[in-house]
Amino acid sequence: MHGVQNQEQVGVVAVIKIRHWPTWLVALIYALFGISVPLMAAILPEDRADVLYHGYDGDGVSVDGPSILLRKQIGKHSSIYTNYYTDAVSSASIDVRTTASPYTEEREEKSLGVDLLFDNTNMSLGYTNSEENDYSSDSYHFGISHSMLSGLTTVSLGHSVGSDQVRRNRYDSNGNLIGTDPGFGERSLERRNYRLSVSQVMTKNLIMSLAFEAITDEGYTQNPYRSARIHELNPVFVNGIEVPGFISERYPGTRTSDAIALRANYFLPYRAAIRTEFKYFEDTWGIKAQTYKIEYTHPLGENWIVDVRYRLYTQTAATFYKDVFEQNEDTLTFRGRDKELSQFNSQSFGLGVSYDFMKNGWWHFDRGSLSFSFDRMNFTFDNFTDYDTSDPDDIDDLGKLFVFSADVVQFYISVWY
Repeated sequence: MHGVQNQEQVGVVAVIKIRHWPTWLVALIYALFGISVPLMAAILPEDRADVLYHGYDGDGVSVDGPSILLRKQIGKHSSIYTNYYTDAVSSASIDVRTTASPYTEEREEKSLGVDLLFDNTNMSLGYTNSEENDYSSDSYHFGISHSMLSGLTTVSLGHSVGSDQVRRNRYDSNGNLIGTDPGFGERSLERRNYRLSVSQVMTKNLIMSLAFEAITDEGYTQNPYRSARIHELNPVFVNGIEVPGFISERYPGTRTSDAIALRANYFLPYRAAIRTEFKYFEDTWGIKAQTYKIEYTHPLGENWIVDVRYRLYTQTAATFYKDVFEQNEDTLTFRGRDKELSQFNSQSFGLGVSYDFMKNGWWHFDRGSLSFSFDRMNFTFDNFTDYDTSDPDDIDDLGKLFVFSADVVQFYISVWY
């Protein structure tokens, strides 16, 4: 079930998605292999096939599955692609442990798109459908980028439209799906996304980009499975700690968010590179977030490339979020206790290794690459308390601020033809 996603979640999801390479990344590849940055015109993505396996494990949640991408150029001015992605979800997170039974489900996503080349301009059109037993999503994407000033400057615009249908499942005590809840019915969520970015070759060693993104959501914006906590007239105590009762959540029907990111890629003379990023996020729910990233890429010999990265994320809480509501607050217009709306920070440390093979080509293939990456993420919450009483072994954490760690791995093989 796709619930409310903050910027940290989006970052996690992006790890397991395959995305198109923008112009500045093509320049980065040139630099990594010791080629000076050329005066680039717009180009089409190369013919390639990717097979990816990804996995996420943290806070009782495991997500894993494969993704397959195929891309083929048709003529000199168009390239089409298709992507199939599926994952299996097993969830016993702290929200599930305290309000429901653990469950398992599968998600299937299919994408189809085309890139068109007109002189120094690239246009892209795409469609994505995602299906779960309690969530359906259809998204349409449009993008255009134009290279100017001998390819030193690239301006990109993008727009996406999404329509989601939200349902609520019923599970038995063993976590087996019984069916959808007829009392809940089906709720809708409409999404709009607008993107603008400018990338500039500053020197022969430095490329910088500035990106802006605006997102609007309207409809059912909350997660149908989560509940808030409230102090009761007759409180329950466990080991001397009060365990508050439950109350339904109510979220605003609209959410608008804006984000701006500044990125820099500096190419070192020995075919290595340093990438940095700062991103600021703000929405109408009162959340403000900042992201800091740094990554170092180093070649080893002719075939190996190693990446080391660090990421810091911090955010404030939504205005209607509260760890525990008082009895006289049960009539508040909006209230929520989703930990993703609380004040927290996360740090991640990552390592990636890639190996290039078939550099001289073989059969119908031009070259290939094997890649593996691992990221360790640590989450620390400032105003979300652990009230989980389901596991006697963790009872010592009762009443303490919640913390957890997660691991993200991915392995994929790419071939160009």
